[in-house]
Amino acid sequence: AGGLDAVDTNRETISSLSHPAILWKELQLERKRSVMYRRELSGVRASLDAVSSGGIVDKIGHRCMVLGLQVEELSRENVALTKIQKNQEKQLMSEEDLSQDWPVVMASLRQDLAVALDRAERSGKNAGDLRKRMMVLERKVKEGEKERRDLEGIVRDMEQGHFSGGEGEETYVDMKKAINRLHDALEESKERERKHLASAKSFMVQRARKEAAAKKRDKGKDEVIADLRVKLKDAEVDARRNILNMRELQGTLAALA
Repeated sequence: AGGLDAVDTNRETISSLSHPAILWKELQLERKRSVMYRRELSGVRASLDAVSSGGIVDKIGHRCMVLGLQVEELSRENVALTKIQKNQEKQLMSEEDLSQDWPVVMASLRQDLAVALDRAERSGKNAGDLRKRMMVLERKVKEGEKERRDLEGIVRDMEQGHFSGGEGEETYVDMKKAINRLHDALEESKERERKHLASAKSFMVQRARKEAAAKKRDKGKDEVIADLRVKLKDAEVDARRNILNMRELQGTLAALA
């Protein structure tokens, strides 16, 4: 019994001696860890100090602010571009409607032009008939004037002769009356023809004015047709260009998003 007690006493002594040794080792490990952590903490603080002293944080903050402003500006541009796209889509639709209605417009203008040409052709025929009639009337007036002058010459020759009465004098009187009647008839005819010629000339002047106005309208229609063709072509080119620009801008915005 005494021996067992001695063994137990020795075990307790060894246990009490070995336990502090373990604790010491653990303490040494903790100290090493503490030193390592302090070094790491010191390095982290040094890095933070370097970052703060170099202004990197401020630069990053400024960069974030600039990027935020750019995002806002791009958002506004996106809204504006969307509005432009809608307007151009409406314009493109109206241009498509115009291109669809273009055959109707062209057909109407061609019909108006055909009517104007037909009117001008008929006016030309009427003008030609009037010119021929005026030439005939002028020829008749000249012939009547010549006949009147010839008869007046005969009367003068007879007045210069010697008529003592009888059949010669009666013939002279009858001839003079006939000449007077012819002269009066020629004057009346001449006056009628003069009025008719004046009326015909007035009609031709009015007709010429109408023809000039019709030609001017036809020329204006031709100019309108040419202008519409140019505008339609330019509108198609602009629409295609705008669509390509919109697609390019949308791609840019998608890349920035």
